[in-house]
Amino acid sequence: MKKIPVIFDTDICDDIDDLFALLCCVFHPAIELKAVTVVHADVMSKARYVRKVLDMAGAGHVPVGVGKSISLARILRNQYAPHIAPDTGYDRFAADMPIGKYPDAYSLMTRVLDSSDEPVSVICEGAMTNAAELATGYAPLSRKVAGFNVMGGEIQKMHPEHNIMCDPEASEVVFNSGIPVFAAPYTPTKKLVLEEDRMVKAFDDMDNPVHRIIRESADLWWGKHPVLYDIAPVFYLTNPELFRVRECALHTELEGRWTRGYTVADFGAPVKNCTVAEDLDEEALLELCLGLLQ
Repeated sequence: MKKIPVIFDTDICDDIDDLFALLCCVFHPAIELKAVTVVHADVMSKARYVRKVLDMAGAGHVPVGVGKSISLARILRNQYAPHIAPDTGYDRFAADMPIGKYPDAYSLMTRVLDSSDEPVSVICEGAMTNAAELATGYAPLSRKVAGFNVMGGEIQKMHPEHNIMCDPEASEVVFNSGIPVFAAPYTPTKKLVLEEDRMVKAFDDMDNPVHRIIRESADLWWGKHPVLYDIAPVFYLTNPELFRVRECALHTELEGRWTRGYTVADFGAPVKNCTVAEDLDEEALLELCLGLLQ
Protein backbone atom coordinates (compact mmCIF):
# COMPACT_ATOMS: atom_id res chain seq x y z
CA MET A 1 0.00 0.00 0.00
CA LYS A 2 1.34 3.42 -0.95
CA LYS A 3 1.42 5.59 2.15
CA ILE A 4 0.48 9.26 2.51
CA PRO A 5 3.49 11.27 3.78
CA VAL A 6 2.48 13.56 6.64
CA ILE A 7 3.92 16.35 8.78
CA PHE A 8 1.91 16.59 12.00
CA ASP A 9 1.85 20.15 13.40
CA THR A 10 0.26 20.35 16.84
CA ASP A 11 -0.40 22.32 20.02
CA ILE A 12 -0.45 18.97 21.82
CA CYS A 13 -1.02 19.01 25.59
CA ASP A 14 -3.53 21.86 25.49
CA ASP A 15 -6.06 19.00 25.34
CA ILE A 16 -5.83 15.24 24.88
CA ASP A 17 -7.34 15.00 21.39
CA ASP A 18 -3.97 15.88 19.80
CA LEU A 19 -2.47 12.80 21.45
CA PHE A 20 -5.09 10.51 19.89
CA ALA A 21 -4.56 12.16 16.49
CA LEU A 22 -0.78 11.81 16.75
CA LEU A 23 -0.99 8.13 17.67
CA CYS A 24 -3.39 7.54 14.78
CA CYS A 25 -0.74 8.95 12.44
CA VAL A 26 1.88 6.68 13.99
CA PHE A 27 -0.16 3.51 13.59
CA HIS A 28 -2.32 4.12 10.52
CA PRO A 29 -1.19 1.73 7.76
CA ALA A 30 -1.93 4.34 5.10
CA ILE A 31 0.11 7.15 6.71
CA GLU A 32 3.86 7.69 6.82
CA LEU A 33 4.60 10.14 9.63
CA LYS A 34 7.60 12.19 8.50
CA ALA A 35 7.88 14.71 11.34
CA VAL A 36 6.06 16.31 14.25
CA THR A 37 6.24 20.03 14.99
CA VAL A 38 4.83 21.76 18.06
CA VAL A 39 3.37 25.22 18.44
CA HIS A 40 1.82 27.58 21.01
CA ALA A 41 2.62 28.23 24.65
CA ASP A 42 5.22 26.03 26.40
CA VAL A 43 6.69 24.55 23.24
CA MET A 44 9.78 23.03 24.86
CA SER A 45 7.70 20.98 27.30
CA LYS A 46 5.48 19.97 24.41
CA ALA A 47 8.48 18.83 22.39
CA ARG A 48 9.69 16.68 25.28
CA TYR A 49 6.21 15.21 25.66
CA VAL A 50 6.02 14.36 21.94
CA ARG A 51 9.50 12.87 22.02
CA LYS A 52 8.54 10.55 24.89
CA VAL A 53 5.28 9.54 23.22
CA LEU A 54 7.00 8.72 19.93
CA ASP A 55 9.76 6.78 21.65
CA MET A 56 7.29 4.73 23.71
CA ALA A 57 5.12 4.10 20.65
CA GLY A 58 8.03 2.69 18.65
CA ALA A 59 8.39 5.77 16.42
CA GLY A 60 11.70 7.01 17.76
CA HIS A 61 12.90 7.69 14.22
CA VAL A 62 10.35 10.49 13.71
CA PRO A 63 11.98 13.90 14.31
CA VAL A 64 10.40 16.63 16.45
CA GLY A 65 10.64 20.37 15.75
CA VAL A 66 9.85 23.37 17.94
CA GLY A 67 7.75 26.25 16.65
CA LYS A 68 6.83 29.60 18.15
CA SER A 69 5.17 30.06 21.52
CA ILE A 70 3.18 33.07 20.32
CA SER A 71 2.99 34.96 17.06
CA LEU A 72 4.61 38.36 16.55
CA ALA A 73 1.25 39.77 15.41
CA ARG A 74 -0.32 38.94 18.78
CA ILE A 75 2.65 40.30 20.72
CA LEU A 76 2.39 43.61 18.86
CA ARG A 77 -1.30 43.75 19.76
CA ASN A 78 -0.51 42.95 23.39
CA GLN A 79 -2.85 39.99 22.96
CA TYR A 80 -1.75 37.10 25.16
CA ALA A 81 -5.05 35.24 25.54
CA PRO A 82 -5.69 32.45 24.88
CA HIS A 83 -2.43 31.09 26.27
CA ILE A 84 -2.00 27.86 28.17
CA ALA A 85 0.05 27.90 31.37
CA PRO A 86 2.97 25.44 31.53
CA ASP A 87 1.73 23.73 34.69
CA THR A 88 -1.26 21.93 33.14
CA GLY A 89 -0.04 18.46 34.09
CA TYR A 90 1.36 17.06 30.86
CA ASP A 91 4.86 18.24 31.75
CA ARG A 92 4.89 15.70 34.58
CA PHE A 93 4.46 12.86 32.05
CA ALA A 94 7.73 13.83 30.39
CA ALA A 95 9.57 14.92 33.54
CA ASP A 96 12.10 12.11 33.07
CA MET A 97 13.00 13.26 29.55
CA PRO A 98 16.23 15.20 28.99
CA ILE A 99 15.83 18.79 27.84
CA GLY A 100 17.43 17.89 24.52
CA LYS A 101 17.97 19.97 21.42
CA TYR A 102 15.25 20.24 18.80
CA PRO A 103 15.38 21.89 15.37
CA ASP A 104 13.07 24.81 14.75
CA ALA A 105 9.79 23.83 13.11
CA TYR A 106 10.37 25.68 9.84
CA SER A 107 13.79 24.10 9.28
CA LEU A 108 12.46 20.63 10.00
CA MET A 109 9.43 21.08 7.76
CA THR A 110 11.49 22.32 4.81
CA ARG A 111 14.04 19.55 5.28
CA VAL A 112 11.30 16.93 5.16
CA LEU A 113 9.70 18.53 2.12
CA ASP A 114 12.99 18.90 0.26
CA SER A 115 13.82 15.22 0.77
CA SER A 116 10.39 13.86 -0.15
CA ASP A 117 9.84 12.37 -3.59
CA GLU A 118 6.14 13.27 -3.46
CA PRO A 119 4.02 16.06 -2.00
CA VAL A 120 3.50 15.91 1.76
CA SER A 121 0.24 16.61 3.60
CA VAL A 122 0.52 18.99 6.57
CA ILE A 123 -1.95 18.34 9.38
CA CYS A 124 -2.50 21.44 11.54
CA GLU A 125 -3.89 20.76 15.01
CA GLY A 126 -3.60 24.16 16.69
CA ALA A 127 -2.43 27.66 15.92
CA MET A 128 -1.26 27.77 12.31
CA THR A 129 1.86 29.80 13.08
CA ASN A 130 4.25 27.14 11.77
CA ALA A 131 2.15 26.45 8.69
CA ALA A 132 1.91 30.15 7.84
CA GLU A 133 5.68 30.53 8.10
CA LEU A 134 6.00 27.63 5.70
CA ALA A 135 3.40 29.10 3.33
CA THR A 136 5.12 32.48 3.15
CA GLY A 137 8.77 31.43 3.23
CA TYR A 138 9.08 28.18 1.30
CA ALA A 139 9.40 28.77 -2.44
CA PRO A 140 8.56 25.22 -3.70
CA LEU A 141 5.34 25.16 -1.61
CA SER A 142 2.96 24.39 -4.48
CA ARG A 143 5.06 21.41 -5.62
CA LYS A 144 5.93 20.00 -2.23
CA VAL A 145 2.81 20.42 -0.06
CA ALA A 146 -0.21 18.33 -1.06
CA GLY A 147 -2.53 20.23 1.26
CA PHE A 148 -3.18 21.63 4.71
CA ASN A 149 -5.62 19.56 6.78
CA VAL A 150 -6.82 21.78 9.61
CA MET A 151 -8.86 21.44 12.77
CA GLY A 152 -10.14 24.93 13.36
CA GLY A 153 -12.76 27.58 12.82
CA GLU A 154 -16.52 27.69 13.16
CA ILE A 155 -18.92 28.36 10.32
CA GLN A 156 -22.33 27.35 11.67
CA LYS A 157 -22.55 29.96 14.41
CA MET A 158 -20.68 33.06 15.53
CA HIS A 159 -17.95 31.62 17.69
CA PRO A 160 -14.22 32.44 17.97
CA GLU A 161 -12.77 28.93 17.84
CA HIS A 162 -9.66 28.40 20.01
CA ASN A 163 -7.12 27.29 17.38
CA ILE A 164 -7.92 30.25 15.14
CA MET A 165 -7.81 32.71 18.05
CA CYS A 166 -4.30 31.51 18.93
CA ASP A 167 -3.05 33.07 15.66
CA PRO A 168 -5.76 34.63 13.47
CA GLU A 169 -3.28 36.12 11.00
CA ALA A 170 -1.65 32.74 10.41
CA SER A 171 -4.97 31.08 9.63
CA GLU A 172 -5.75 33.69 6.99
CA VAL A 173 -2.34 33.09 5.41
CA VAL A 174 -2.93 29.34 5.25
CA PHE A 175 -6.47 29.67 3.90
CA ASN A 176 -5.15 31.88 1.09
CA SER A 177 -1.90 30.03 0.41
CA GLY A 178 -3.09 28.59 -2.90
CA ILE A 179 -2.60 25.09 -1.46
CA PRO A 180 -5.69 22.85 -1.03
CA VAL A 181 -7.12 23.28 2.48
CA PHE A 182 -9.49 20.99 4.34
CA ALA A 183 -10.96 22.47 7.52
CA ALA A 184 -12.80 20.52 10.22
CA PRO A 185 -14.63 23.21 12.21
CA TYR A 186 -15.76 23.12 15.82
CA THR A 187 -19.44 22.17 15.43
CA PRO A 188 -19.07 18.86 13.54
CA THR A 189 -15.94 17.79 15.41
CA LYS A 190 -17.45 18.37 18.85
CA LYS A 191 -19.58 15.28 18.16
CA LEU A 192 -16.48 13.10 18.57
CA VAL A 193 -17.04 12.46 22.27
CA LEU A 194 -15.18 9.53 23.83
CA GLU A 195 -17.08 8.50 26.93
CA GLU A 196 -14.97 7.76 29.98
CA ASP A 197 -16.18 4.16 30.35
CA ARG A 198 -15.43 3.45 26.70
CA MET A 199 -11.96 4.96 26.99
CA VAL A 200 -11.11 2.96 30.11
CA LYS A 201 -12.36 -0.27 28.57
CA ALA A 202 -10.47 0.30 25.33
CA PHE A 203 -7.15 1.06 27.01
CA ASP A 204 -7.09 -1.21 30.04
CA ASP A 205 -3.77 -2.98 29.39
CA MET A 206 -1.15 -0.93 31.21
CA ASP A 207 1.56 -3.30 29.96
CA ASN A 208 0.82 -1.97 26.47
CA PRO A 209 2.92 1.21 25.97
CA VAL A 210 0.21 2.93 23.90
CA HIS A 211 -2.46 2.19 26.48
CA ARG A 212 -0.15 3.49 29.20
CA ILE A 213 0.55 6.73 27.30
CA ILE A 214 -3.18 7.38 26.89
CA ARG A 215 -4.21 6.43 30.41
CA GLU A 216 -1.40 8.31 32.18
CA SER A 217 -1.91 11.40 30.01
CA ALA A 218 -5.67 11.23 30.56
CA ASP A 219 -5.15 11.09 34.32
CA LEU A 220 -3.02 14.24 34.15
CA TRP A 221 -5.23 16.62 32.22
CA TRP A 222 -8.34 15.30 30.51
CA GLY A 223 -12.02 15.91 31.23
CA LYS A 224 -14.42 13.10 32.01
CA HIS A 225 -15.64 12.94 28.42
CA PRO A 226 -12.85 14.11 26.11
CA VAL A 227 -13.77 15.30 22.65
CA LEU A 228 -11.45 14.00 19.93
CA TYR A 229 -11.74 17.01 17.63
CA ASP A 230 -8.29 16.50 16.17
CA ILE A 231 -8.76 13.04 14.71
CA ALA A 232 -10.97 14.56 11.97
CA PRO A 233 -8.17 16.05 9.81
CA VAL A 234 -6.24 12.79 10.06
CA PHE A 235 -9.07 10.58 8.88
CA TYR A 236 -10.15 12.95 6.13
CA LEU A 237 -6.88 11.97 4.45
CA THR A 238 -7.72 8.26 4.57
CA ASN A 239 -11.52 8.08 4.81
CA PRO A 240 -13.07 11.16 3.16
CA GLU A 241 -16.32 9.25 2.64
CA LEU A 242 -17.05 9.67 6.36
CA PHE A 243 -17.44 13.44 5.93
CA ARG A 244 -20.08 15.66 4.33
CA VAL A 245 -18.18 18.60 2.86
CA ARG A 246 -18.69 21.77 0.83
CA GLU A 247 -16.39 24.09 -1.04
CA CYS A 248 -16.26 27.72 0.09
CA ALA A 249 -14.15 30.83 0.41
CA LEU A 250 -13.05 30.66 4.05
CA HIS A 251 -11.64 33.74 5.75
CA THR A 252 -10.68 34.91 9.22
CA GLU A 253 -11.84 38.28 10.53
CA LEU A 254 -8.73 40.18 11.65
CA GLU A 255 -9.80 43.73 12.39
CA GLY A 256 -13.14 43.67 14.18
CA ARG A 257 -13.05 44.81 17.79
CA TRP A 258 -15.55 42.12 18.81
CA THR A 259 -15.15 39.65 15.96
CA ARG A 260 -11.39 39.20 15.62
CA GLY A 261 -10.66 35.49 15.12
CA TYR A 262 -14.11 34.59 13.80
CA THR A 263 -14.15 32.53 10.60
CA VAL A 264 -16.57 33.26 7.78
CA ALA A 265 -17.45 30.84 4.98
CA ASP A 266 -18.75 32.29 1.71
CA PHE A 267 -20.31 29.40 -0.22
CA GLY A 268 -21.34 31.62 -3.10
CA ALA A 269 -17.95 33.13 -3.79
CA PRO A 270 -16.71 32.62 -7.37
CA VAL A 271 -13.26 31.59 -6.09
CA LYS A 272 -13.19 29.00 -3.33
CA ASN A 273 -10.10 28.27 -1.24
CA CYS A 274 -11.25 25.57 1.18
CA THR A 275 -13.17 22.34 1.64
CA VAL A 276 -15.03 22.46 4.96
CA ALA A 277 -16.66 19.63 6.86
CA GLU A 278 -20.32 20.30 7.57
CA ASP A 279 -20.93 16.93 9.20
CA LEU A 280 -19.18 13.64 9.90
CA ASP A 281 -19.89 10.06 10.93
CA GLU A 282 -18.75 10.29 14.53
CA GLU A 283 -19.26 6.64 15.44
CA ALA A 284 -17.33 5.36 12.42
CA LEU A 285 -14.47 7.77 13.15
CA LEU A 286 -14.28 6.82 16.82
CA GLU A 287 -14.26 3.14 15.88
CA LEU A 288 -11.43 3.71 13.40
CA CYS A 289 -9.43 5.58 16.02
CA LEU A 290 -9.93 3.00 18.77
CA GLY A 291 -9.22 0.16 16.36
CA LEU A 292 -5.83 1.63 15.45
CA LEU A 293 -4.76 2.18 19.05
CA GLN A 294 -5.94 -0.97 20.77
